[in-house]
Amino acid sequence: MQIDSLSASSQHIRLKAENAWQQGQNNFKDILAQAEREQDNAKLKQACQEIEAMFVQHMLKQMRATVPKGGLIPESMASKMYQEMLDAEYSKLIASSPHHSLGIADLIYQQLKPQIVGQPNEQTQINEQTDERK
Repeated sequence: MQIDSLSASSQHIRLKAENAWQQGQNNFKDILAQAEREQDNAKLKQACQEIEAMFVQHMLKQMRATVPKGGLIPESMASKMYQEMLDAEYSKLIASSPHHSLGIADLIYQQLKPQIVGQPNEQTQINEQTDERK
């Protein structure tokens, strides 16, 4: 009887974690749409940082998968879930840090800024200058 309640509880926790992850993806789409509507640089930057955070989280997950499992204490469903939550927080910190980010958010920001905010990026300006010289 107790085993059934534990497995039902772990199933509920897993579904809740999956919903939170899915909500995070939808959150990015909402922020990006809001940045486009409001022509807001800060919202665009936040959306780009979320993309980088998702990338870093996936990278951390794949890195952990390469580490051999084993040891004295067996790994439980709860420890896996908490490890994923910790990785999610690490990824958010890494993406939002001005000194320790991978720079992916900045690159995406520079690409999306002309489309969302309507300001040309450096590459567009270079191309326009080259066309004028011809």
